Amino acid sequence: MLASAVFVFVQFALTRPLQALAQPLPIHALVLAMAVFCTVLPTWMIAESIRRIGASTASLIGSLGPLFTIGFGAVLLDEPDPPFAWLRAALAAEDPEQRRERRRRYYRTAQTN
Repeated sequence: MLASAVFVFVQFALTRPLQALAQPLPIHALVLAMAVFCTVLPTWMIAESIRRIGASTASLIGSLGPLFTIGFGAVLLDEPDPPFAWLRAALAAEDPEQRRERRRRYYRTAQTN
């Protein structure tokens, strides 16, 4: 995260005058709150979940994110529900190890027949 911040600051310095940073205090407070609640806390929570429940379980839970995003968008925001969005999200949420195991079983049975 720190490396990307360097590039953001360099791009800002190259493309905008430094006076653009002069914003009202509430704007700076909102930016700080967004940085903490949308970047720092989620990163810390992911690291803590990996420590507590393990990387594989945390990744399986994290793969449900697309499903929740589509569902909440459709229910709470009345976003259109594209026909293949749920299929793509289900494929993203499927456990890759289960897919590999199914493939292995398929090829084993195909070779024995």
